[in-house]
Amino acid sequence: MAKVIVKLYGTLRKKIDHYDSARGIEVEIRDGASIADLVAHLGIHESKIGFVLANGCIVKAGNTVENDAEIKIFQPIAGG
Repeated sequence: MAKVIVKLYGTLRKKIDHYDSARGIEVEIRDGASIADLVAHLGIHESKIGFVLANGCIVKAGNTVENDAEIKIFQPIAGG
């Protein structure tokens, strides 16, 4: 199992009960899981995701989640 810290931004924070904005949440997911698997595990629909960072680098849905990574998930950004 891989353990990661997930931090949610914008309205995504409301998706997790008792979410701590400062610390995020620790999630265990199977080895070899993708970013899409992680998002599904969190119960967040893919249409609610703008972009994802893993250890500070932008990643795609098919990228593999690495053990001990810090994953930041952002909602889509719009406006002007």
